[in-house]
Formats: sequence, C-alpha cells, structure tokens
Amino acid sequence: MKACLIQSNPVMGDIQTNFNWIKKQIISNDADIYVAPELALIGYPPDDLLFDKEFIKKQELAFSDFQPFLKNKLLIIGGVLLKKKKIFNSAFIISHNNIKHQHKQCLPNYGVFDEKRYFSAGDNQKIISYKSKKILILICEDFWDKDLEKKYQDKKIDFCIVINASPFEINKLNVRINRAKKINKKIKSNLIYLNMVGGQDDVVFDGASFLLNKNNNVSCQLNHFKCQTKLIEESSPEKIIKPLLIEESVLNACILGTKDYIKKNKIKNVFIGLSGGIDSALVAYIASKAINKKNINCIMMRSQYTSKMSIDDAKKLAKSLKVNFIDRNLSSLINQINLNLKDDFKNFPTDITEENIQARIRGLILMAMANKKNGIVLSTSNKSESAVGYSTLYGDMVGAYAPIKDVPKTLIYKISEFINLTDNIIPERIINRPPSAELKPDQTDQDSLPSYEELDKIIELFIDEGQSTDEIVSLGFKSQTVKKIVKLILRSEFKRRQSPPGPKITRKAFGRERRFPITNNYLG
Repeated sequence: MKACLIQSNPVMGDIQTNFNWIKKQIISNDADIYVAPELALIGYPPDDLLFDKEFIKKQELAFSDFQPFLKNKLLIIGGVLLKKKKIFNSAFIISHNNIKHQHKQCLPNYGVFDEKRYFSAGDNQKIISYKSKKILILICEDFWDKDLEKKYQDKKIDFCIVINASPFEINKLNVRINRAKKINKKIKSNLIYLNMVGGQDDVVFDGASFLLNKNNNVSCQLNHFKCQTKLIEESSPEKIIKPLLIEESVLNACILGTKDYIKKNKIKNVFIGLSGGIDSALVAYIASKAINKKNINCIMMRSQYTSKMSIDDAKKLAKSLKVNFIDRNLSSLINQINLNLKDDFKNFPTDITEENIQARIRGLILMAMANKKNGIVLSTSNKSESAVGYSTLYGDMVGAYAPIKDVPKTLIYKISEFINLTDNIIPERIINRPPSAELKPDQTDQDSLPSYEELDKIIELFIDEGQSTDEIVSLGFKSQTVKKIVKLILRSEFKRRQSPPGPKITRKAFGRERRFPITNNYLG
C-alpha cells in the first residue's frame, strides 16, 4: 500500500484555491491513498463562518470535484458536513464513484478550540476496508481519547490515519509522537499522523506530519512549517528524527505566522518602530524572513532620552537586514504636545503620563506611515510585557499583527543569540545591554519589574500552569513580588483585550486561549 501525505497550508475560506492545490498533488503523485488535513478546503478554525450555510454547501460540492481524478484510488480529507440542521467536523472518504463520511467524536472545547459552539459529535468510529487493508480514521481530538487503544487493540488494523489541524506550541511534536507510540504499542498498525501547516490569525500549524511503522518507530517525518507532499510505503525504512531546538521552532513559528498573515491578507508594506532594543530587533528580523525586504520600513523615532547607542544599533541592524530605515526626531512634536497640555497639568507632578505621550506619538507616526503607504504596523510587544501591562495602549501596542506576542522576554534573548550563531546580524550590544523604554533619564525595565528570569517564571506558573499565589510563593519566590506581579496581570486585561493578534507559542497564550473579564475585582 502506497500513501501520499498532503501537508497543505489552506487559505481560510478560499475553497477553490485550496481545492486546486490538493488536486495538483493528487495528479502529480501516484498512490493508493491520498491523505489531507482536517478542514482542508476551508482552513481552521473557521469560527462563525460556519453559521453561513451557503459557505458549507459550496465546500461540500467541491469534494465531488475530486472524484474524476481518483480512478481506483482513495482520498481521505477533512471537511464540514451539514446534515439535518447539524454541523459535523468530518472525514470525507472519497473514491471515484462514492463519498462516505466519518464524523469527529471528541470535540475539543479548551485552549484555542471552541468546537462545541459549532459542531455536533459523531457516535460511530468506522473501520473501512480498502484493497484488503483495514483502516481506522481519526480526526484530531479523537486521537487523544484515553480509551482509544483499548477499543482497537484486537481489531488487526493495518493503517491508523489521523488527520489534524493541531496548532504549534513549544514541545508539542514530542507530545504527539509519544501519544502516537502509546496508541501504536497496542494496535500495532502503520500510523499516519497528518497535520496542517500555516498561520491563521493567532495560531500557527507546524506540519511535521509523521509515520510510525508496525514496529512503533518513526519511518518518515515531513518538514516543519512548510507545505510538503510525500509518498510513503508500509516498508519505508526507519529514520532517526532530529528535533528542532526550542529557539529554532519558535522562531520558525513566528516567521510563518507573520508571513501568512501578510500574504493571505494581501498586505504589501510593513512598518516597525525600530528602537535599538531587542524586541523590535527580533520583529525586524522576523519580517525580513517573511516579506520582501524592500517592503519593510523600520522607523527610529528619537526623543531627548534616546541614547546614541540606540540610534547607532538600530541603524546598523537595518543596514544588515537590508531594509528601509527612516530616522525621525520627535522631540519638537513631543514638546509641542506637552506645551499644549501645560495649563491642564499645571497642578500635577510629572509622571508616567508624560512617558506615555512619547509612546503614543510614536504610535501615531507609525500608523500614519502605514495608512499613507498602504501597509500595516507590526507590534513589538512580547508576552512578558503584555502580562504585566508594561506597554502603552495606543503607543507601542499599536499594530495589526504582533509576531512575538506570546514569546517571553527570556526566550527572546535566547532566540536572538540563536540567530547570531548563523547570521550574526543582531548587534551584540542590543542583546547585552539592560532593556529600557528610554522614556526618561537612565531608565531600565528593572526599575519597576523583577529580573525577566524571575518575572517569566512567575508568569509561567500563574498563567500557563494555573498555580495560585500561595503555591508560587511556596516554591521560593518572595510573597511581595508574586502578589505584585499577579495584581499587575489581573489589572492589565483591558490592555490585552485591545492588542493585535499574534501566533500562539506557549501552553496558554493571551487572547483566544485565555478569556478573563476586564471588570473584575478578584485579585487571587
């Protein structure tokens, strides 16, 4: 039995384009079975597009258009089926003269998933027979059913085919492979795990599809973060798979998420506030790998507090990246705003308000440039800053997309060092200097925050692992520090609700995956 794995990158809602790409793979590859991802013709997650019945019907009709190209072959592909006013997330099992369906039984309703809002669950897991082979078909979450291997260990299955739209997060591939091996230890099949690839708003699908043979060893793995079609056989030789480093996988996820946001939304130009700091440096690097460099505009927006070091480093980075560099001195504009507000503020001391005015003027300049030149702003906010509200609403938070939104500050440093191992493109001074917003004299982030190593660990424990303040303190952190950070996190929800989307990287990303009320007086 020869199978063709089609690891596709669908454009959300573009049924014809997605159909044409998969059809091309079928025509170009001679196989017995073709396998494409979950919801392959519409993309994932389609959200409230599913309430448009005409949309579903157009997608259903497209499946029959595969039939003339199949002859004596079989296509297993994910799609949406509307039946008796119920919507199903289904596997379409298509031959030249027949279309059958199997509905997803386990509907995820956690994290980024919201399937129970849209889909009805199936109630019958089928084993199909094709060319004397017994094939079990699973759809994404069905693969995680804790009783799955018990149900099928005595069924003598030849192929277990799992079609997925499984989003990337750190170490997720290892989790998938370990789960697959646990299943296959019992059912002893050729297990195909076929995953979607591509960026869709605030999730990225990493591909990395694989085959386990009957000896429960990986005998094939497709590319991470790339479209790929590959022919495999039952007798495919075993391979030793070298995993990606965390820094490399996160960087690739950010690049693909940014690239697909720009490409799929038909955006031509991007604008980045290049401050001479590490966050904007990494975003500029990501952009340089995601879009034509001539369409990247990096803007240094100086004030009286901007150091010569920042100006020089920003200029050096832009030159190394071969992107457009614009240098603007905003001091007179900042002074003019402060002068206009002088009478209103005359009985008030200078405080963070004046700092935020600088950040918001920068946001204004970036948005004006993007509006005038038919582009978008890429936000440079990271997870550590957005967690504690260490960013300015309508200032450095402005943008249509945030490439490092879910990347903790400590990981940003590690990724930048990883980049320099090969490209040596980010000036070392940007990596080594103390981080600063440069909104007042001699300012550093640690004036008001603990070290990023400590901050990121507290954020991880509180957000990703769901531990309480007391539990975190019991691990050796200072009570005063933990209470301060938790209070900042809970009080910054109104900012995060207004932030742009960005790719999910960690176990629990802000936004789609973590939904907290803005008006909330519970402080943990």
